[in-house]
Amino acid sequence: MKTSGWMRPRMGLIAARIAVHFALLLAAPVVQAAPAQEQPGRQRPEWEGVAYGGIWTETSFYETAIRQKTEYRPSYIAVAGLNRALDTRLRIFDFETEGQLARHFGLMEHYEINGALVARWQASDIWPLSFAVGEGLSYATANPELENKEFGFESMRFMAKEERSRHMLNFMIFEIDVAVPKLSDTRLLMRIHHRSGIMGTYCLPTCGSNMVSYGLKFPLAQGRK
Repeated sequence: MKTSGWMRPRMGLIAARIAVHFALLLAAPVVQAAPAQEQPGRQRPEWEGVAYGGIWTETSFYETAIRQKTEYRPSYIAVAGLNRALDTRLRIFDFETEGQLARHFGLMEHYEINGALVARWQASDIWPLSFAVGEGLSYATANPELENKEFGFESMRFMAKEERSRHMLNFMIFEIDVAVPKLSDTRLLMRIHHRSGIMGTYCLPTCGSNMVSYGLKFPLAQGRK
C-alpha cells in the first residue's frame, strides 16, 4: 500500500507515542507515590466494572464539552470495561488504569479495544462527586466510516477525499461520576468517549470522533484504594 506524503515524516513520532502509551500503562501498577493521608471521600473499590452506552455527535470536543452543542447521528456504542485503582497519588489526583471492549452499531458496525491511564479528582470528601480524564490508545477493528471526512471545506480549511481515519488513534476519556444513594460503591457516570489523531500525529487533523455516553461503575472486589 502506498503511503501518502504527509504520513512519512510522522511515522517515527507515531511509533514513539505508541511506545510511551504502552510504557505508561504497563508501568502504572508498580509506580508508587508517597502515601497520602487517608480521606473517606477518596476510598474506592480497587476493582470496578464499567458499563456505558453512547451516541455519536458530529460536533468537535470543544463544542460538545465546553459549549454543550451537539449534533447527534444514529450511530451508537456499548462499552464494557475493567477499572483498577492504583496506589499512586499526585497532589489532588488519584490514578487508575482502565481497559475496554466496545461495540459500535447503527451507522457503523465494528469493535474497539481501548486502554487508558486515568487521573481522578475527588471534588469533595462530603459530596460523592469526582472528575476524571484518561489518556491512552484505541484500536478499531474496521476503519470507522464516520471518522472519514468528506470532500469540501471545514473550519475554513480545504479537505481532500483521501482524508481518512485510521484503525489506531489516540483515546481520551472525560468523565463526571457521582455515587448512587443507598447503593454501596455504585456510581453513575457521564463520559465523552473521544478518539483523535492528535492534530495530525495518527491521521489528518479532521479525523476522530466523540461519543456522548452515560452509564455506571460497580465494585468487583472488596479491597479499597
